[in-house]
Amino acid sequence: MASLKSAPASTPSAPLSITYLARSAINFWKENPRRNDKAAREVAELIEKNGFKSPINLWKKDMVVYKGNTSLKALDLLHAAGKKIRGIDYKNGVPHIPVILHDFADKEAAVKYGLADNKASEFAEWDDDILAGLLASKSMRNDLAATGFTEKDVANLNWEPDQTRLKNIKETDEGMLAKIVIHCKPEDKEQISALLSEWAEGSGFEGVIVK
Repeated sequence: MASLKSAPASTPSAPLSITYLARSAINFWKENPRRNDKAAREVAELIEKNGFKSPINLWKKDMVVYKGNTSLKALDLLHAAGKKIRGIDYKNGVPHIPVILHDFADKEAAVKYGLADNKASEFAEWDDDILAGLLASKSMRNDLAATGFTEKDVANLNWEPDQTRLKNIKETDEGMLAKIVIHCKPEDKEQISALLSEWAEGSGFEGVIVK
């Protein structure tokens, strides 16, 4: 049996601390590979509802944001609209934003951190059953905008095919043959196709093709 070796103790680093900086002192990451204009508008709605609670992360050397570009862009939209946001310190009317300043070894280390943070958000998946339960209460449904979900999202979580119509599909000598056409918006096609494919696989039907 292989023995486990303990990792060498790491050198303690200074604890992270939050400071408030004037917006003018903070720079966007110009090489940010994320297209976030649309996302910023949606994040702005969430920030307006819930306040600003996640500090932006910068490199001390260049004061560039390597985590939080979308949030910063969302704050700019809100401030341009004359909104005052909980969690922002308005000193003499000037917005000061909570940030964490990092001592990256160099720009490459800062970029790696920025890329890793963005990529990490893609790893997790939603548990639809748990999510549906969390969104089921009347109070949650009355304020879905604060969660970022919509009524359509909730409806999709609870979607099930019409079992009665499926039972009425006639079988032929070649097996069950049927063509079901679903009319939907182009932007919904991918999500509906995925739901249908998942349902078909879980129901035990063979040869189901979802286009």
